[in-house]
Amino acid sequence: MCARYYLDNEVDRSLFRIFGGGLKYPDKKVEKDKDICPSDEGLIIIKSCEGSSGEESPDDEGSYNGEIIKWGYPCYDGKGLIINARIENIEERKSFSNGIKNNRCLIPASGFYEWDDNKDKVTFKSADGDMFLFGGIYDVFNGEKRFAIITCDANDSMKPVHDRMPFVIPASEKDKWLSGEFRELYDLRIPEFKVIREFEQMSLF
Repeated sequence: MCARYYLDNEVDRSLFRIFGGGLKYPDKKVEKDKDICPSDEGLIIIKSCEGSSGEESPDDEGSYNGEIIKWGYPCYDGKGLIINARIENIEERKSFSNGIKNNRCLIPASGFYEWDDNKDKVTFKSADGDMFLFGGIYDVFNGEKRFAIITCDANDSMKPVHDRMPFVIPASEKDKWLSGEFRELYDLRIPEFKVIREFEQMSLF
């Protein structure tokens, strides 16, 4: 599961390291050093539909657009939001089938949070200190784009806290996710995370 993540002050540097000069930033400013919760606006990255020649070229590597849109698909009954989509059955779910087929995106994150059985907040970061790229999808609801984060089974570093985690796309596979044979990535082995527990239980003697 992923119900809250954040972007730190290194977001611009991390994005340049991953995308170089091929990322077109959104007109709206990306907020930094901020937690992002469901219904908040977050940065997504999609493949540009315009190649260097100015003609449409979805497979033109190195051309990406950043957009700032809200996190969470509205539920059909108008109550609550759908914020995550399970990778295991995403193509079978009517709510997500268009997104996974036509509207895949990457969601940059410096880290994310989960809460353990004691309700203590646990932070998960990349072990190498780089930015995460969560696999995501987006769609349009009443003229407004919304995104959802894809989740998968937890790896060993996540299992003590939760049985689900964000589906992390390696930077080297970003084009395959955005516009390539994405099904080849379903069985990715996601590296262990750096786990930071902010509140440790203390025993008094």
